[in-house]
Amino acid sequence: MFLIDQPVSGLPSTNIAPSSLSLVIKVLGFVVSWATSIYFLWVRKSPKDLSELPFFEQTQRISIIITSIFLMLTWGALGNSHSLRALIALAIALTGLGIVIYFVIVAWITRKEKAKAVVTASPLAMLVCFLIYTAAISCGLTAAGVFIVVLLTNPANAALGTNLTKPEPLTVTLTVAGKIATVENQGTPFRVTSGQQNFGCEETRTFVVEFTAPTGAVIVGQSAATLQNADNAKILGAPTVHQSEQTASASGQLRGLDYQNFPFGIRNCPGGGHGELVLSGEYRSSVSHEQPVERVLTNDLDTANSEPVWVSLPDFEIETIKAVCKLKTGTGREWTVTVSPTQTNSSDGPFQVAYVPQKKQLGISYK
Repeated sequence: MFLIDQPVSGLPSTNIAPSSLSLVIKVLGFVVSWATSIYFLWVRKSPKDLSELPFFEQTQRISIIITSIFLMLTWGALGNSHSLRALIALAIALTGLGIVIYFVIVAWITRKEKAKAVVTASPLAMLVCFLIYTAAISCGLTAAGVFIVVLLTNPANAALGTNLTKPEPLTVTLTVAGKIATVENQGTPFRVTSGQQNFGCEETRTFVVEFTAPTGAVIVGQSAATLQNADNAKILGAPTVHQSEQTASASGQLRGLDYQNFPFGIRNCPGGGHGELVLSGEYRSSVSHEQPVERVLTNDLDTANSEPVWVSLPDFEIETIKAVCKLKTGTGREWTVTVSPTQTNSSDGPFQVAYVPQKKQLGISYK
């Protein structure tokens, strides 16, 4: 809808929102205007003092050509809301000019008849004036006619009592489908081992184990290290643990049993030992889940909304938007349009939809 924010001369100061004329109205208006102009310029006889001038018929044809071109341009280019002030200006200026020139010709002819002599104006001046006043008046009346038609065919002017059609309320139902991502912190235990290692009597073995958390995860709490599955072994102190957000490491030592010593330097090993170092703890990672989501929005519209009405959309990843427009009374046909991030504009008859993914907005209009 286009609004005229300033009052137009001769109209109420209330904002008027004239819509663009449809192609049918423009063609019909041109035909009617052209037929009327042809009748007054060609069919009706002009005063004898003009019609008997040399080249009068050629001048008449030129006037018809000029008027026809103006009719085409006026109905084609100015039959919309942007041109109301231009139409008013053209109607007043051209009609006024035509009337002035017309009375100039009348004065010349009257003076001739009173003086019963040759008219003081030259034939060329008479023809030029005839061309100007016929073309100017025809074009001025056409501009005024277009102005009136623009106002009378616009439903938005119902409140002013100047429209021929009544705006009808519409209901637009938007079904917005997409997906939403949810992120949750999930704790996962870990347990790593150095592996089982063997050693002999009185042999000291150092065990080392390390864990690195997955990308995007952090180790939480304090990790613990224990020497497990040890047999025929002595634990040389508690294992030590070093930890950061991403890694945890531990080290510990086991020593084999002492030899059994006998006379004459004889020793006996009761048995070889073995064991392992186990590091355990917990890391936390952000787990993302995608789930389908659908929202239904209802908006009001009417047949006078030629300019888009913008609707704010839900804040999730939108895949498709289905818009269904119908009369609020529930009667008549429906218009259905579907848009998406790859197809942002679509229409069904007079119902049009424009989707702006960057702004999460949808424009709906009825033209």
